[in-house]
Amino acid sequence: KAYKIDSYAYPYGEYDNRVKKVLSPLFRYIYNQNPGAIDKSVDFKDVPRIALTGDVKIAKKLKLKQLKVRELKIERDGDKIVKISGYVPYRKIEIYITKLGWKWVKTNNGYFEYRPNFELKQFRNRVFLRYNNQIISKMVLKNML
Repeated sequence: KAYKIDSYAYPYGEYDNRVKKVLSPLFRYIYNQNPGAIDKSVDFKDVPRIALTGDVKIAKKLKLKQLKVRELKIERDGDKIVKISGYVPYRKIEIYITKLGWKWVKTNNGYFEYRPNFELKQFRNRVFLRYNNQIISKMVLKNML
């Protein structure tokens, strides 16, 4: 009996728009490696998953909910992240960039703008936004050209 494979997980969670475009028509579910939670709003072609490496507190990870961020933008200038902005219904939000660390950012009527002007240090970088047990993350790859 032949089976149709309908799921794919990016190795190490790494992908870019070019890879996503090629794989998207081939699979029903595609898993990244961006920590987060799954709910009705999750894009089945970009499903978060958590790497269970090191000292992972699984019970804590299972309590995570997806942080709803409207109009999320991560703006770059070459290999620098120059601005992260969007809307959350809170007075402040925690933002993390690989090798830069966490920063509390105040919002103005829910809108936030963080200008780290930070040069990416690694090929694979994560940007996390967190509020209490809600989280969302995005992969940001360093240009290799």
